[in-house]
Amino acid sequence: MRPLEIPWVIAHRGASGVLPEHTLAAYALAIEQGADVIEPDLVPSRDGVLHCRHDPGLARSTDVAMRPAHAARRVTGFEGASDWWIEDYTADELRELRAIQPWPGRPHDRDGAFAIPTFAEALDLLLMERRRRERAILIYPELKHPAHYAALGIDVVAALAADIEARGLAGPESPVWVQCFDLPTLAAVRQRLGLRVVWLSTGLPDPATPGIDGFGIAKPALAGDAGRAFVAAAHAAGKCVHAWTYRDDLPVAGLDPVSEAEQAIVAGIDGLFGDFPATLLRARRRAQRRLAAPALRVERVAGADIHPWLAALAELRIRVFREWPYLYDGDLAYEADYLAAYGRSAGSVFVLAIAGDRVVGCSTGMPLVDEHESFRTPFLEAGFDPREVFYFGESVLDPAWRGHGLGHRFFDEREAHARALGGFRYTTFCAVERDADDLRRPAGHRPLDAFWSARGYRRRPDLRTRFEWRELGEETASAKPMVYWLRPLDHD
Repeated sequence: MRPLEIPWVIAHRGASGVLPEHTLAAYALAIEQGADVIEPDLVPSRDGVLHCRHDPGLARSTDVAMRPAHAARRVTGFEGASDWWIEDYTADELRELRAIQPWPGRPHDRDGAFAIPTFAEALDLLLMERRRRERAILIYPELKHPAHYAALGIDVVAALAADIEARGLAGPESPVWVQCFDLPTLAAVRQRLGLRVVWLSTGLPDPATPGIDGFGIAKPALAGDAGRAFVAAAHAAGKCVHAWTYRDDLPVAGLDPVSEAEQAIVAGIDGLFGDFPATLLRARRRAQRRLAAPALRVERVAGADIHPWLAALAELRIRVFREWPYLYDGDLAYEADYLAAYGRSAGSVFVLAIAGDRVVGCSTGMPLVDEHESFRTPFLEAGFDPREVFYFGESVLDPAWRGHGLGHRFFDEREAHARALGGFRYTTFCAVERDADDLRRPAGHRPLDAFWSARGYRRRPDLRTRFEWRELGEETASAKPMVYWLRPLDHD
């Protein structure tokens, strides 16, 4: 059911997380970023011209409230709300208004810079960009509140048809798909224009619903077993499933925005509506690598059995630790020497994540007494017996394999290994401390403190040390402050 061979990245109201929504600039930016589809909501003016706006009211996304000449035109209207209503304005009057960013936490530097586009102008932009870029970009308008406008004498399907037919864009091969919450409206669009149509829903309707080409479903309804079953049934009925809405500033709890979208694509969703198309494109690339990758397995190796893996692990550590917060500028010789210490410890463990024949992740551990003296000193000074502490080394994971739950698996396996050895009361690890105002911190970086705390580990400011490594931009190694996290080791 896809005109494209890969799940759609649908620019919800354009690149609306960056620029004011439903403006030609927001649509153009989404196309520039690589979105497959631009998505305008459509509401009509008094003279029946479709405009790209989400709401019947103009206050939320235009500067009408800041224009004294329009003050008296605010009235009670749709659903009993007080606003400036688009059906009270002609197309010529709407040209005087300018778009604003309706989300308080998003950039407002372009408020007032862009006009309110008509659907005809959005179509012309699409056609121009398709020619210029030689890409099969689509447009995916939503007809808003058709019954409300019908009561006012405005036929939104007829208005849509006027714009579509004027450009020769009718028919099932058109780059125009139409969405609506109202099934009779979709039936009218399909009958008059032959366009492909998608039924919007906040829940899970009958996946075999006739007369439509797919579903646009609110993403919470697609979670869990019921959502997966719906997607499978819709696909079996020859219908696509699109999910809405993915937003960098409102991700689902427990996931970063890229991982959230990646999981949806891996689960079989055919298209994602998002305010930040660049994020969805990153997620799709990760999902494609994940879907094409060999099966992942996790192995635990101990002691001298780690030697065959040392070279691959050294390369992986250097690559991953170049990221924040380590910013490590390492070399293979140092890494090989560092890792060899684990091979000399009879109690050491490597937890390996292996895709095919390639190591994509690793987590290490050994009894603290087998570590260098500098690791043990903070515990001795704090009154701990190092023989009762099992030390977890660093965990490294190829970015393409993040979001698979391997972080928990690494901890589970190492804790199980410490229990099996016996004699340990605590497990611990060490984390680098960076200044809160360090300018090298990536935007949107989320520390792992909450994850570690959920595992039962507690930050111990009394257990501190300093380790040396050369970070990016340094000519020689320098000492970095480190703090330990500790938890009692539970026993079955």
